[in-house]
Amino acid sequence: MPNHIHVLGTLGERLALNRVVAKLKAGTRTVLGSRGLAWQENYVEHRLRNDTDLEPFARYIFLNPYRGNLLRLAGRWPHWWRWGELRFEFEAMVAQAGSVPPAWLGESDPLGVSDL
Repeated sequence: MPNHIHVLGTLGERLALNRVVAKLKAGTRTVLGSRGLAWQENYVEHRLRNDTDLEPFARYIFLNPYRGNLLRLAGRWPHWWRWGELRFEFEAMVAQAGSVPPAWLGESDPLGVSDL
């Protein structure tokens, strides 16, 4: 998204979430500054239980630029990225259909909090 990011990940044992966010912001501050941009000071976090199905959360994140009208349903957001071999069912469905199903855009945030 042009004004925010979503990150879905698993924390390791070494760093707490606030330290991970601080390192992300520090590591990207120079590039953002060169474009006249800056991180806001705060951030919103939602912690999921270990047994939570990640599919609806990943799909919500994936659909964010489509719901924000930043690209057509048949377009591909160049900044969608996931680690290694991790794949989600919705990705195969989009690939098979050749576009995002319009009905998906009306789905609510799995946490009940919208950021658009």
